[in-house]
Amino acid sequence: MPRPNLFIIGAQKCGTSSLQSYLDLHPEIAMTLTGQGELPFFSLDKHWRKGLDWYQTQFRDAPVRGEKSVSYTYWPFHPFVPERITDFAPDARFIYLVRDPIDRAVAGWLYHQRHGGEQRSLDEAFTYLDDNVHVAISRYATQLERYLALFPPERFLVLDQHDLQHDRLATLQEAFRFLGVDDTFTDPRFTRQIQVASQGRWLSPTGMRIAKRIECTIGKKAMHRLYAVASLIPKGVPMLERPPVERPELSDELRERLAAILAPEAARLRELTGKPFPSWSV
Repeated sequence: MPRPNLFIIGAQKCGTSSLQSYLDLHPEIAMTLTGQGELPFFSLDKHWRKGLDWYQTQFRDAPVRGEKSVSYTYWPFHPFVPERITDFAPDARFIYLVRDPIDRAVAGWLYHQRHGGEQRSLDEAFTYLDDNVHVAISRYATQLERYLALFPPERFLVLDQHDLQHDRLATLQEAFRFLGVDDTFTDPRFTRQIQVASQGRWLSPTGMRIAKRIECTIGKKAMHRLYAVASLIPKGVPMLERPPVERPELSDELRERLAAILAPEAARLRELTGKPFPSWSV
């Protein structure tokens, strides 16, 4: 059975679902067959316990076989991921999609607000920055260095979400060259913006519980399609919905506290990759 040789390892809220969709259009690239948007086999024990034989059935044969799971750069909240991958796929390549780290931390908080995993206000969620999951995911250099301890640096491509949004064809061509496939390939669907964050509705806790039960039955990918259809229907049952949380402005004090942690991380990432990330605030 084919084993994956490409992993999109994050980061959360950096356009990884879009990148996975664009790469899957290439005739030499086959992303995971799972009906879900992600297959976090190496990070979640409930998947890991299914075994490697089950995992390999999620892929079809192609020169490049890949999967995407943003939880692969959730250290220390999901440990052992690089170690598990190197035991199973020692020749794998990795694409790491990043964005302004402060902006990503806020986007991560907003995502979890929408999906029921975060009930705290922005200030409450960032009261303590040590062992803070939103901050940890934006520590790109720390996350990447855990993989570099086990894999050679030429196996990694770090891309900026800003480039994927504003210079998509050149960014995809860079990814194709990195993966050793035809970099002249193009598709009209490359022009489409995928996974727009504002789509869908904000569910109440009751609505979220119902949605999770449905998702367990039909899969995450089908659930996203259902959300898209639901967003076109006039307002539904009030008890199932709640008003959307608008993206708040960071206070100067909180921005300075985040920058004190994330600016050194961004500097190390620039050293590791040789990329300037000129659009970032740190």
